[in-house]
Amino acid sequence: MESDKKLSKFYEKWKQVVWFIQRATVVKEGDHVRIDRIGGGSGFSVSKDGLVFTCYHVIHGANFIFGHMIKDEEAEPVVLDLVVSKPDYDIAVLKVRTKVGTETVSYKYAKLSKVPFKVGQTTLCVGNPSALLGTFHFGRIGFPCNNVTLPEGPMEYNPTSLSVTPKYPVHADLRFDKTEETDIHPDLPTIPINNLITAPGCSGAPIFDLKGNVIGMLSSVSRSSSTAIHVVALAVVLRHYLGPRKFVLRRDLEPRKQRHQCFLQVEDEVIKADNDP
Repeated sequence: MESDKKLSKFYEKWKQVVWFIQRATVVKEGDHVRIDRIGGGSGFSVSKDGLVFTCYHVIHGANFIFGHMIKDEEAEPVVLDLVVSKPDYDIAVLKVRTKVGTETVSYKYAKLSKVPFKVGQTTLCVGNPSALLGTFHFGRIGFPCNNVTLPEGPMEYNPTSLSVTPKYPVHADLRFDKTEETDIHPDLPTIPINNLITAPGCSGAPIFDLKGNVIGMLSSVSRSSSTAIHVVALAVVLRHYLGPRKFVLRRDLEPRKQRHQCFLQVEDEVIKADNDP
């Protein structure tokens, strides 16, 4: 484990990319209309112009979405527009709404991981359990999670865990009794993280490696572990939003013997997958 001093520096640096997300609904009472802010969750910036990832279930049913970066707790919340909705991956991409004539704000942001994961690898998370905004969490990857394939077919699940050890875990393998998600594809690749104990409000929080790269996004919790959406799913959703000019496929980064693997590259970032997105 890293020294306390290094971990404190890590926290101070990477909490700057984390958001507190609130969904709001419009309530009509006679001639009056009010906006009620209900629920809350976490999110994180992935671009300097205010592109934010969170879990779809965090913002589901909202008429409006508000948020503020946890490093600016005294700042007025900003409106976030939903620009990508992917319920079967439990992923939503939000964009800070800007007003014409206002000064452009440059946001701190995190990059998606471009290296394989290892079982036992330390993971770090900054999320917002209840009112404890910016809480720091630790955990370790509990099962192999590389060379994943994203689901494209019907939402059917054929359990094999009792007869065949899977290559990597999927959502249906790690379903907990109190998960909020109901429309997630059962074959969505996930990352099981042992001893990363969080609470409601942390959904959508980034899961970091020790270098500050995002390896996944927290989606559900149990008493002794948490589950993250795999970074490959995040990368593919980002690709569809950014378009092919900023997100290209490269096959020249590995020896020919690994020709079934491909890499997704967003500008200077490379994400490994074993299927064409």
